[in-house]
Amino acid sequence: MTGKKFQPQPDQLLPKLALYSQSYQQEILLKRVTTLLERPIVSRQGLREALTNPISSARVFFGYYAFARAGGERAGYSEVCVRLLKGDRATLTQAVSSRLSREIAKSGRSGQTGN
Repeated sequence: MTGKKFQPQPDQLLPKLALYSQSYQQEILLKRVTTLLERPIVSRQGLREALTNPISSARVFFGYYAFARAGGERAGYSEVCVRLLKGDRATLTQAVSSRLSREIAKSGRSGQTGN
């Protein structure tokens, strides 16, 4: 018995993809960017305007995308980069120290280096 291959037609598939795209933008992308930039971003036009600023663009890149794979988000790299771009040195120093302490404890090292 030969099965018929599923071959959706563009007029069937595109409306479904468009709905998913709108949902993704509103429910995920714009909310995350609003959090990263600490100001409301409610439309694609607002996102485009925000990304014309190099610092805002870098914050979105590092906070949303750059470390999203290979455990980078879990390790907190994006948080450190976004804090650095905010210029919050005290918070950055605290985050880096805390992260290093956890990594050292996790690896079983005491934090001392030996030559």
